[in-house]
Amino acid sequence: DKILLEKWARREKDSRAVIFSPMGKQSFERVFLA
Repeated sequence: DKILLEKWARREKDSRAVIFSPMGKQSFERVFLA
């Protein structure tokens, strides 16, 4: 989910990693580029 994805990215301190996650590109764009 969006909240979990955002928390994960913050925890990793590397939002780029989200792009390479299985959920991939769409979730990244929705959370960080919306």
